[in-house]
This record gives sequence, structure tokens and C-alpha cells, in this order.
Amino acid sequence: MDLICASLMERKIDHPSHIHPLTPVRRRAMLLCDACGEEHEGLWYHCYTCGLFWIHRDCAALRSTIQRSDHKHPLTLSYSLPSQYTKFDPLCDICRKRLRRFSWVYYCGKCRYFTHVKCASSKIVPPMSIHPPEIEDHDSDRLYLPPDDIKSINAIEFLLRRLGLGENERATKLNHFSHDHPLILFDVQTEESCRLYCNGFAFGCEICQFYLDVTCGSLPSTIKHEAHKDHLLHLKKPQRDCRCAACHRWIDFDQLSFGCDTCDFKIHTICSLFPRTFRHRYDEHPLILTYSPVEDREVDEYYCEICEEELNPRQWFYHCVGCDQSMHTHCALYHRLASLKQCYLLIAVFSRYYA
Repeated sequence: MDLICASLMERKIDHPSHIHPLTPVRRRAMLLCDACGEEHEGLWYHCYTCGLFWIHRDCAALRSTIQRSDHKHPLTLSYSLPSQYTKFDPLCDICRKRLRRFSWVYYCGKCRYFTHVKCASSKIVPPMSIHPPEIEDHDSDRLYLPPDDIKSINAIEFLLRRLGLGENERATKLNHFSHDHPLILFDVQTEESCRLYCNGFAFGCEICQFYLDVTCGSLPSTIKHEAHKDHLLHLKKPQRDCRCAACHRWIDFDQLSFGCDTCDFKIHTICSLFPRTFRHRYDEHPLILTYSPVEDREVDEYYCEICEEELNPRQWFYHCVGCDQSMHTHCALYHRLASLKQCYLLIAVFSRYYA
């Protein structure tokens, strides 16, 4: 044992993470740390009063605040996931894995940025921070999203245009990458790709009982979205269950979605259609589709003006900077679209997910 370890073994410490003094203990066997949730060996601090609390020496020495190069604000050490954020079930912003509720985290409350202590102390940076932008090709046939306003969302016209058909014409066959056999137009009510109610027609394979509604079947293979400006988003089925960057609901591994091949960015096909601006009778100004917490806002909490529930600013939402008013996307659009009946697909989504 060297002099440093010998001196550490002689004294107890009072640590702000625990109410009792902690005693240094050397363990050769691997042990699970109550701070980081990882296995370690070597010098530990243990509470003999509780008998259950173990933190590794490295975790005991963590600084109360740190600064990372990929985030502009200092990150504060918390000895559990702060209770006001647990209902939003945040993921680590570096490794994109779940945060344990009672493990230590570094976080920024203003930006709702969270990391495991191990990730925060590492040199790992989120994929979007290290991959350069793609060269812009200005493809005239590419769909650029979001649409400017709610009036520009006309699902039927868009689909017919993508199919190269007139308003009174209809494709009867479709070859689609998501299925091995040609798909024939049927009259059905549900389909496999988005698992939502369709408008009554879908392309299907009778052999496999596979159905793809006209909306999903006609989506472009590649889009460009303002929320992820540097890279193209490709229509595909993810290889594993993942979260939608827009609504934070899960995308099943066999569900069509738009995703970035470079970064861990994926969105539901329907979320990609949220309009950029939106007018509501509750606000005299247009509300802007917002992808992250508002800069330089005095308070950290956000409440929806329609349902009056707290909203998570890491999910897309509508916001008016001048009036400091916010709305859930589903509250704002469902209220508007239910009255105008402009987009059957969005209404179907909101009825399924948010009813």
C-alpha cells in the first residue's frame, strides 16, 4: 500500500451524498458503485451505519460542477436524477442510454441536458458534435420540412404528387423497399408500417397479410429537416427500438421512420409534418415550432396554454417568444385540425397516441 492510500484508509469522510460518515475500505472483488452504477475494485467509501451504501473513491472525488466542450453551460452534479425531471424519463445526452433514477448525474436544468457521471467525465461527445455537415446538393425533388404552415399540409395532394398522379388517378400497384412482394391497393382500415388507422386504402400483400397505407407508401426515401440541418434523413426501419426526437415516444424496430445514418437522430414520419408556424386564438402572434429550450428564458419550467400541463422543452413544442406562451404540438394541432378536418393522418395519430 502506498502512502496516499495508507493516509486515505486512516480517516472517515463526510460526503454530501449521504447523511452518515463514510469509512474507507479496500476491496479486491468487483463491486457495484451506488454513485455511477458501474463495477469497480480498489478503494471504496462505505457506510457502516446503513450497511448498504458503497461509493468508489473516484466517484467520491467528483467535482460539484464541470464544464464540457459540447455544452455551453456548467453541469451540476446531482446525487440522483432531480425529481422534477423524472416524469420526462430523460436519456443521457452523450450515450443516449437510460439514466438510473437514483444514480448520480451531471445536468443543466436550463437546457434539460443530462449525462451519466461516467459519460460526463469521459472525452466522448455526442455524434452530432463530431460529424461534419454533408455537402448540400439542392435537389429540386427533395422534400424540405417542416412545412411553412398548417395550410400547406395536404396529405392527399402531396401523396398524389409523389406518385406522379393527377387528383382523379390512383396507383394500383407499388414496389416498396419494406416488403419483398409487390403491393396491391386494398380497402383496409389499419396497416403495418405506422400502426395507425388509415384513410380506408392501403397497399397490401395478401400472401403475407402486410399492409402499407397510401401515405406511408408514398413518402419520399430522403428528406431534409430544419431540426437536423447538417444531414439528410432517410426513410427506413430502425434496427432497434429508439426514441423519436420530436415526441420522445418510442419507434419500434419494424416501424418506418426518418433517421440520420450519421447521428442518433430519428423521428416518426408523422412528426416530420408538424408545420413550422401555427396560429392559435390564445396568442396574437404566430407560434413557432421549437426544437429545444428557449435561449435566455428567465424560468426553466414550461406549461402548455391549452392543457395547462407541464411540457418537456426537449420535445418539440410551439412557442411565442414575445408572449412567452408554449403549447404541446399535439394539443395545438389536434385542436386546430379537429375543427378544420384538414389532415386525416395527423388526426389519426393524435387520436391513437394522445387520447
